[in-house]
Amino acid sequence: MIIRFSELSVFKLEKLIDYLREEWSDGSANSFLEKLNGKLEAVRLNPKAFPESAVSEGLRKCVIIKQTTILYEIHNDAIFVMNIIDTRQNPKKIEGEVKKHFGL
Repeated sequence: MIIRFSELSVFKLEKLIDYLREEWSDGSANSFLEKLNGKLEAVRLNPKAFPESAVSEGLRKCVIIKQTTILYEIHNDAIFVMNIIDTRQNPKKIEGEVKKHFGL
């Protein structure tokens, strides 16, 4: 399976990496990207191993680090990363964001 990213998830990932580089270090940003790549590979190999999200039916979630989780859908030939969320956010805000961008 291939992994595809929504425009929203790309935008949020870029903002997160910029934040890590500015507030912490390039090493922190690189460490996060290594963890993200490892988790994405696990999702790619076994997409149903991760729990369903309470945000919307059909979405699954994968914790990257304690503060960051990805929401994704499984399609026939691909994994679609819909959103990258800060777990400290209000769940209603996350749900609203998904509905706004994807109509779920």
